[in-house]
Amino acid sequence: MQEQVVMGAKKRLAGLEDWHAKGIADSVTALGQELDQSSKVIMQILRYSLAGLEPGVGIPVIIEILGRDRALRRLEDSLAY
Repeated sequence: MQEQVVMGAKKRLAGLEDWHAKGIADSVTALGQELDQSSKVIMQILRYSLAGLEPGVGIPVIIEILGRDRALRRLEDSLAY
């Protein structure tokens, strides 16, 4: 499941024009619906892949702060583990 979430997020985020928390959140929500997974599961996987953290700041905010290049690189790097 982790690989599906990370690859799906990477694909969606790479094509995202609105790189703000709202657009990112909408994209992540759509991914959860596509994979038939709860937002909680999707967010936990992305949080660990992007920040290596337990609950805290919202994932869309983390993604926005990291910026497109760093966020996509971290998602790709997380697949190596």
